[in-house]
Amino acid sequence: MAANDWSERTRMIVTIAVVLVVNAALGGGFYYIHGEWQKLEKEHKALLGEKKQLEEFVKQGDTKTLELKQLTERFKEQERQLPEQDEVAQLSLDVQKVSNDSKCALKSFIASGTSGGGDFSASYTRQVWRTKFEGDFMGWCKLMNKLEEEFPRFLAFEGLSIMPKNSGVVLSGSQHEINVDLVTYKYNRPQQ
Repeated sequence: MAANDWSERTRMIVTIAVVLVVNAALGGGFYYIHGEWQKLEKEHKALLGEKKQLEEFVKQGDTKTLELKQLTERFKEQERQLPEQDEVAQLSLDVQKVSNDSKCALKSFIASGTSGGGDFSASYTRQVWRTKFEGDFMGWCKLMNKLEEEFPRFLAFEGLSIMPKNSGVVLSGSQHEINVDLVTYKYNRPQQ
């Protein structure tokens, strides 16, 4: 009965106080829940980032396998193109023939030595041939072009020097002394 004795004003104050307390409790609860939700959202985003990185890593496995396959095929192709020992031995005669055709005379063809492949590792033997030619500039250009066409598999040029025979004016068609290192690479097959 005591509740019926309350005045209308008192009831209103109590109702407002209860509503304020409930609202404050709900507001605090929602604020706490919002904070927890933000923590979970951060963890979720971090996990999504990790998942994305893992997916990219897994995708790289496929690309790495493909890249390995491509590099292996390229290696086998290059290995197949490298000369055998008998082809390297025949090189001086073949260069002599090509130089005669291009009117650039081969004066010397000396094996300078062999070494491991350097950057290529010990799988390759690098052999340098010190050569000396005599001919005009256009003849040398033709010779170099023919050499590249005839021996695309294993021939490289290093240390090219062209010296005119006289120290004055170099006329078109005048003879030059041409020194160049011809380099061959031979694949060393692994011994089993």
